[in-house]
Amino acid sequence: MSSERPYALTDLEVSIIELLLDGFDDGEMALQLNLAYDDLGNSLQAIMLKMDTRSRTEVAIEGLKAGILKDDNNWARRNFS
Repeated sequence: MSSERPYALTDLEVSIIELLLDGFDDGEMALQLNLAYDDLGNSLQAIMLKMDTRSRTEVAIEGLKAGILKDDNNWARRNFS
């Protein structure tokens, strides 16, 4: 993945967006990523600030539109234009 991805998202932040798209809730994402629940919440807030979004749904939609997801992710191959 390019180091110049939109919104300057980190690998962790991209992973969080992918898990959002897969339907994981915050507790499941924290377990999957080996993060404390509060740390996950802080990361979600950072993502929302970077992407100028107000909800998890907006984060997921913007992530899809910007094409920031890994090529092997099924969501990345869908056309949401």
